[in-house]
Amino acid sequence: MNWKISILCFLVLIISCKSEPKQDKDNESNPAPEISTEASEEVTESASTVYSNTLELQGISFAVAAASGKLTVTPSGLETSNEPMEWPIEGNVTGAEVEDLNADGWPELFVYTQSPDETKQANVYAFSVFNGKSMGMVSFPPLLENAEASEGYVGGDEFAVVENTLVQRFILANGNTRQIQYKMVAGEAMPALVIDKVVEY
Repeated sequence: MNWKISILCFLVLIISCKSEPKQDKDNESNPAPEISTEASEEVTESASTVYSNTLELQGISFAVAAASGKLTVTPSGLETSNEPMEWPIEGNVTGAEVEDLNADGWPELFVYTQSPDETKQANVYAFSVFNGKSMGMVSFPPLLENAEASEGYVGGDEFAVVENTLVQRFILANGNTRQIQYKMVAGEAMPALVIDKVVEY
């Protein structure tokens, strides 16, 4: 009788050992997945580029990119140098155009920006091709430095190339609209955009 009881206790002990939870072993074989940050980093990097465009005229192309307060223009098709130019900018790039403004057979690039505040003040960053060999900046004096042309200016202006002329248009404080036409002239250190005509209506 005693030997039967001993066998029964031994069987119960074996069954209880086999039925122990496998939680620890399962956790070891299937560890919790790690959260990858690669996707979020790619999104952040992509979102940092707020403007990207490529424009071409007269056999010269310009790759325009703006990100984190910096404008980068990379030309293509120039004989001597196609190195990118980087320039600090204020505001957001709203567009870009190409035109042979001075009719010398080589294009100019105009990149337009707008301030992020309520005034929405516009600005232009201009580049010119020199005899098909290289590219350089074109000087553009701020409108507010011209007391007569900026009288009544409250922002909200915009730029556009109209019939080979760079035009700036904005509504004045009195409700009228002022249109300023610019022409490009040779400067001492670089070409410059200067006021050619002012119309108010």
